[in-house]
Amino acid sequence: MSVRLRLTLWYSGVLAFTLLLLGLLLYTTMSSLLLRDVDRNLATQASSILRSTQIQLVEPFQMVVQIPPLNTFATAGLMVQVYDLGGNVRARSANLGDQTLPFERLGARRSAPEHPVFVTYGEGRSALRTYQVPITIGDGKVVGVLEVAQPLLGLAETLERLRFLLIAGSLLTVVAAGAVGWLLASLALSPIDRITQAARSIGRSRDFSRRVAYEGPQDEIGTLVATFNQMLEGLQAAHDALQQSYDAQRRFLADVSHELRTPLTVVRGNVEYLRRTGGLTGDEEAALQDIGDESERMSRLVSDLLLLARADAGQHLRLDPVEPVTILRSALRQARVFRPDVQIVGDGLERIEGSRIRCQPDYFKELFMILLDNAVRHSPPGGTVRLEARRDGEWLELAVRDQGPGIPPEEQERIFERFYRGRAENGRARDGTGLGLSIARWIAQEHGGSIRVESQVGQGARFVVRVPLLARAEEASGRLAAPPAVPSA
Repeated sequence: MSVRLRLTLWYSGVLAFTLLLLGLLLYTTMSSLLLRDVDRNLATQASSILRSTQIQLVEPFQMVVQIPPLNTFATAGLMVQVYDLGGNVRARSANLGDQTLPFERLGARRSAPEHPVFVTYGEGRSALRTYQVPITIGDGKVVGVLEVAQPLLGLAETLERLRFLLIAGSLLTVVAAGAVGWLLASLALSPIDRITQAARSIGRSRDFSRRVAYEGPQDEIGTLVATFNQMLEGLQAAHDALQQSYDAQRRFLADVSHELRTPLTVVRGNVEYLRRTGGLTGDEEAALQDIGDESERMSRLVSDLLLLARADAGQHLRLDPVEPVTILRSALRQARVFRPDVQIVGDGLERIEGSRIRCQPDYFKELFMILLDNAVRHSPPGGTVRLEARRDGEWLELAVRDQGPGIPPEEQERIFERFYRGRAENGRARDGTGLGLSIARWIAQEHGGSIRVESQVGQGARFVVRVPLLARAEEASGRLAAPPAVPSA
């Protein structure tokens, strides 16, 4: 839930609660005031009627009563009724007809109330408000009860209209306040939206020299913008320092790799010369073999580092239309000498004959030499490594499948990182420099394709390379062939 929506809901909720309290207070107050007016009117009319009523006592519980005509009353709808102490009706107003007003007798004492009381009968529009006052004669002797009643229909209708107005008005007010609150929250948070968009744009472009523009008071938002710009200044300084250090390391790596190639070539040449001269003891021959093997390994490592340094420098391969089947068959022939006890076969190469892609032959071959070398090294004696090829629409899909121990799921993404070496079954790091697969991924990406691994522990691994066929590659030929180009290996 967004901050804008939360602010609007909080504002609307507080307003709705406030209107509810005010509405209840107003409704209760108005109901009490209207009922008080009715009671005041009933008391006034009862007093007037008592002054005009003629009473003659015949027996202790019988009397003759004559009340004034109803048309003399100031309030329309007023009803009057007189009871004796036995609860018998002795007189009533003409508008009652044969009906009798309800009268609450006070227990079995057959006596009238000592003090005037107000009683409400019924609910809603059918409610009736009565005022019962004792009738006295002579020395204050109570001889009966005068009951004056008035229907509460008008009061109920007034309260209903008031209730409708309060509910409808409150709902409309809350809705209007919610809309206004949403608008105000949007206006208040619009600088935050601009900051968010600027931060997202800076993050995507990685241009830390940009700043968030803000013109307004130095309130909380102004302080936020100033703090964010200060953070960008720090990030820019750190990024520039890291970039300079990275550029220096990359140049150093490229220079050292380039300079080491010549002495390593000289060492290897001298080793071969000493071997040809003969006359070496067994220990000397073994030492030369170690020197040659380590020189060969160092040469491969230096070549890999030089290749990665060129890739980091932003250089691209120069790609030309080529039939890949010839390159793949050459890679198969050379890979068969890696391990004579592992069979290497091609599967489906004949189905891609005539297919053409844009590629740099030497690096494309190096890609599959890396994959085949890994597959051979991790396959058991007597195992089989397959180079599979097929067309998939506008893509050429090439896969190298081995029968090795497989790759755990947690390592399948990291194996393409530089210098990462997976763990062997004994828990130790595998042999190698950890550069081969990172170079393979870079070569695949330079050819407009991708590389992925499919593997389950104990069931081998399958490395899949997808590159666009020539028809699809033509669409991106400008980028794929963009200079500066890496020289052939």
